[in-house]
Amino acid sequence: MKKILAITIGLTVLAWVGGPILDANAYTGITAGFTFAKNLSSGMNDPDVVNLKIVLANEGCVSGLANTDYFASKTLAGAQCFCNKYKAEISTAAGYTVGCTGLVGTGMRAKLNALIGGEAPVPGATPTPASTPSEGTFTVAIAAEPVSRTVNAGNDIQAYGFNVTALGSDITIGKLDLQTAVVNAVTAVTYSPATIITRIKVYDTTVSDTNLKATFNSPTFTMDTAGRWYTSLTGLNFLVSQTTTKKLLVVIDVTTAFDQNRTVTLNVYGNNGIRGRDTAGIDTFVALATTRILTLQRPGLATLTISANSANPYSNNIYSDTTVGVQDAQSIMVFNAKATAGDAALSRIEVTYVTGASEAIPSILYLYDGGSLVASATPGATENGVATFESFGTYPIAQNATKTFTVKAAWNAIADSSVNGFTPTIPVSVAANTRCIYARSDGSIVGCINPTAVVGNTQWVFEQGTKITFVSAPTPTGRASTTTQTGTSSGTFTFTVQPFGGSLSQIQHASQTSGIMDMVWVEAYWTSGSAIGTSVADGTLTRSVSQNPARNLNDGESGTVTVTMGIESTTSYGLGTLRFKLEGITWNVGGLAGIQAYQGNGSGGNVTDDWFTPWYTMN
Repeated sequence: MKKILAITIGLTVLAWVGGPILDANAYTGITAGFTFAKNLSSGMNDPDVVNLKIVLANEGCVSGLANTDYFASKTLAGAQCFCNKYKAEISTAAGYTVGCTGLVGTGMRAKLNALIGGEAPVPGATPTPASTPSEGTFTVAIAAEPVSRTVNAGNDIQAYGFNVTALGSDITIGKLDLQTAVVNAVTAVTYSPATIITRIKVYDTTVSDTNLKATFNSPTFTMDTAGRWYTSLTGLNFLVSQTTTKKLLVVIDVTTAFDQNRTVTLNVYGNNGIRGRDTAGIDTFVALATTRILTLQRPGLATLTISANSANPYSNNIYSDTTVGVQDAQSIMVFNAKATAGDAALSRIEVTYVTGASEAIPSILYLYDGGSLVASATPGATENGVATFESFGTYPIAQNATKTFTVKAAWNAIADSSVNGFTPTIPVSVAANTRCIYARSDGSIVGCINPTAVVGNTQWVFEQGTKITFVSAPTPTGRASTTTQTGTSSGTFTFTVQPFGGSLSQIQHASQTSGIMDMVWVEAYWTSGSAIGTSVADGTLTRSVSQNPARNLNDGESGTVTVTMGIESTTSYGLGTLRFKLEGITWNVGGLAGIQAYQGNGSGGNVTDDWFTPWYTMN
């Protein structure tokens, strides 16, 4: 009896001092040594939730819960019950003023671990939570990576990312509503994202097994009344510590079972698309409208894209011999052809053209890859016609390689000496037409893609004329007064002239007056596009020109021309940003007068359309 009494008294005292001592094995299903090491909250999917439910059931706070890792409303009620049951140890003793919210935070985790034997309490010790629940909020901003880009369809495509900054509290992102639009890049037909996206993964910062927060197989997409598709990604448990910033990264798997490229546009859906919860259990919702666009290509089924090359020749004057014309073929256009998603083989491409007279139609066009001749084509006889490069078999272009092609032209002798301009163009092409076609590795023949026409600069063919070559246009000089609005500035251009088919009369006039031969003029423009040189009625304009050597130039002889425009105004402008443009040149070779440049940027492929000084800010 004494032993029994002693044991009973001992157990009673121990229970009074340290609380009930329970063997971890009493919580069937919890692995020995397990501890609750992270916060848990409503809406999460996490393996620790299964163990939480086991403890709550043993404590009489829940019953009939499904054995899943989802923290649902019943689990929330059970967590609140548990908190109230041990309130003296979890919150009151620590001086918490917030009620039991159901958040499984530091204090509750300590009690849970004590019960299952994961962290045995010191008898008589007061539980000390690591931190006090607090209210907070968060901000989001699009991440620098991933960017909008073209990718091969398949798995593990980094598609969308945003940075989360926690303010005033640790923040757990529990839900993301992801808006997604899928469009056929060729036909513009829209599709349900479910036909393309087979799986979505959410990662903390970078892709790794340890950073994986959630996986959504065969995600469900919903279309709202405005026709927008979205999917809700819940249970993310993406924790951001107070005052820190972390990236939430969305990675997608997509099917390869499609024929033409698809564009996938992603952003956050609606005004409450991202849900974050602070340590006080209060939810905050934010939006993010910034998009990322992926162009999906089917692996192995190449897309061949045509685009302009920066080396596209400037407009200029081409010498045509009176007897043989132009037999030394001249470069008139440079363009790129890039294969993506697979190997391609170019087999046909059209060049359309516009001329001012039939005399300017070349006798033959050549297509070169570097120094290698690929094909030739004979233009049609009409002034607005087509020349087609074909019948050269196929020209291979490897996946992700870019070939740079040059179009050259030769001309027969012309019958007159009028202005003869020739402008080549590779027209807009889509997969459904035959203006430009190529073969894929599976043998299919489809059209190239160039949504914007590739336009060559106008080339001018003369028996008598002058080659004009840009040399320099340094940054303008100038000053402005903020008090009097007085401003002065000047811009200078230098270029060379080389006559052919006769001698060139000396360039000696600087003016904008119509009808003056042997002349060059310059204008100044604000960033708004307005011409200063034609509107400074209250000030002065000066233009000067010099040619070296200062005389007529013989056939084939080169000369250097320098022209400067100065402007001064007392009221029209002060501070501002401007630049100068060489607007026009007129010349006289062998008695033939030709006007080869006209006012305005990009006005018909003229010789000086791109002759600008750098921008200059008056100060």
